[in-house]
Amino acid sequence: AVAGKTLLVSLEQGSQRMLRSLSTDAQGVFRLGGLTIADTVRVQAGVRDGAGAVVTFDAPGGIFPSPALTSPDWPALGAPLASVRELQTAWPALYRDSTARQLAEVVVRAAKPKAERPRDIERTSLHGEADGVFVPEVGVTYENIGDMMRRVPGLILLRNRNIFSSFGDNTPLYLIDGMYADGSMVDALLPQDVSRIELLKNAGTATIYGARSANGVIAIYTRRGEQGDRLPAASTISATVLGFATPREFYVPRYDSPAAQSHTDRRDVLFWEPLGQNDADGRARLVFPLSDTAKRLRLVVQGLTSEGVPVSFTWLLPVR
Repeated sequence: AVAGKTLLVSLEQGSQRMLRSLSTDAQGVFRLGGLTIADTVRVQAGVRDGAGAVVTFDAPGGIFPSPALTSPDWPALGAPLASVRELQTAWPALYRDSTARQLAEVVVRAAKPKAERPRDIERTSLHGEADGVFVPEVGVTYENIGDMMRRVPGLILLRNRNIFSSFGDNTPLYLIDGMYADGSMVDALLPQDVSRIELLKNAGTATIYGARSANGVIAIYTRRGEQGDRLPAASTISATVLGFATPREFYVPRYDSPAAQSHTDRRDVLFWEPLGQNDADGRARLVFPLSDTAKRLRLVVQGLTSEGVPVSFTWLLPVR
């Protein structure tokens, strides 16, 4: 690749696609890490505004040198903090409004009009109804994608950065034309390319995207979405990355057959589900047949939270 260029990377597996925006270093090298890949993934990469540039892939799993980290100048930061602390102590009324009063709960009820969504947007969406919708006005000029985000009902822009959330500091799930994308990819969008922005922040609308939607979903639709691949065709090549094997279906005897009814079921392992997810209340339902000899069940549940923390639980249950 070319040094100091913006690189667009697309990962595709079946009907799922994800976009990432990266930058090449001084040697024209880029790295895409922190991915848990299931099954076989098709990877494409292209250099934006890099006519004639060619992207090549090394074998996955390579070791990259860690960048050197610089420590902040703590003594230099001490003086501004002391000055602010002195101002707050000398003039507390300026920083703490003593006339503020907390109001009782106010409930506003209104009928929510249901506007029809364009057919091309319906085709690239898993969800239907959204909690907030913004459609750019014809003839209005927007400074950047952040300017457009501020106009989405229910969406809050934090600290004037290009990080958007309606749930505090947590980062939501980004979708561009139905494909998973990161914040840098959203920041690289041009306002004139955006035709619609939808916000999903309630359990009834966002849970269709799984655990990654725990902090809400921001779905962005572009005017070029119907053209399919957004990568520059001149510098795009493909590679195949092998991930984990697709889990097989766990065998369960067919008890409706005469052969199964005439034999005693002495299985030790009764149920196994490699990929599962609980509902909005944190509950999950497991349905499986017991063996003829089971007197006590040992249940082991392992997984990850929406923040990526590993969890493991074990229960011993008697069979009644």
